[in-house]
Amino acid sequence: MISPDALKSAAAIISSAKGSSPPISATISTISSQAHLQMISHWHDELEFIYILDGKMDFHIEEKILTASRGDFLAIHASAMHRSAPHNGEDCRFIRALIHPSLLTENQSVRNRLLSPLLGNTSRRCFLVPSASPDAPRLGALLQEINRTNEKHLPGFELESIGLLHILLARLYALFPPEKQTQEEMPGTDISAQRRMVAYISHHYPEKISLAGIAAAGSVSRSKCCQLFKKYMQQSPIDFLNRYRLEISRNLLDSTENSILEIANACGFSSQSYYTKMFSEKFNCTPTQYRSRLF
Repeated sequence: MISPDALKSAAAIISSAKGSSPPISATISTISSQAHLQMISHWHDELEFIYILDGKMDFHIEEKILTASRGDFLAIHASAMHRSAPHNGEDCRFIRALIHPSLLTENQSVRNRLLSPLLGNTSRRCFLVPSASPDAPRLGALLQEINRTNEKHLPGFELESIGLLHILLARLYALFPPEKQTQEEMPGTDISAQRRMVAYISHHYPEKISLAGIAAAGSVSRSKCCQLFKKYMQQSPIDFLNRYRLEISRNLLDSTENSILEIANACGFSSQSYYTKMFSEKFNCTPTQYRSRLF
């Protein structure tokens, strides 16, 4: 029997569960070492800042797809549904920071006049500053300094990180003032329905799930459900469900000693043989072979 805590931890890794991150988290990573983060669309309460150090990375931000290259700076809106993957399978080294909005100024005048238009504008889900802009390396340097400050962990480092964050946001505001932001269609019932359906899958993946059940969670028809998954996830609802289950199972293979059968059952697969078939098709090895590579 797999413990509830193990399942919760496995799901949190790919879902960026609310409350799972510290107020300021900054790391330098290579995306090939984070395979479990490449596949599942997710959203979280934190603002996400990314600066590409080497290589290229593809971002799927709701229905938009963009490629960020070395020297590009990207800011992703809190609550925007997104996922990332290496461009053409190439390794990509980047610095990434998650910042909870609660750390931003409590001065209501400043917050309402400057921050809310920039970060509360739900029609703009991301801000890309290309490497050709002189501002991109400046923003990247600020992000790297936040990372260094957090790593040093000197007394009062949180205050220094928050100060650097406000400088970063001020520069973003100068680049993307509200009057210059494009007037895109405000996300409404479609994205809300999509989030409810993804949340339903994340909560019920161990159970038997049908297309009708997924659609009902979003209060849409089955055909509309398929259209929304195609639009926002670039795959069918059932493909997303299977991908989600496989990623949970892979995290359990990494973090537990439970049997393959127990993991298959815990992730909602009807049988061990079906699970092994699906896993092999996705990862080019069986669950047993995958686990043996870890040791």
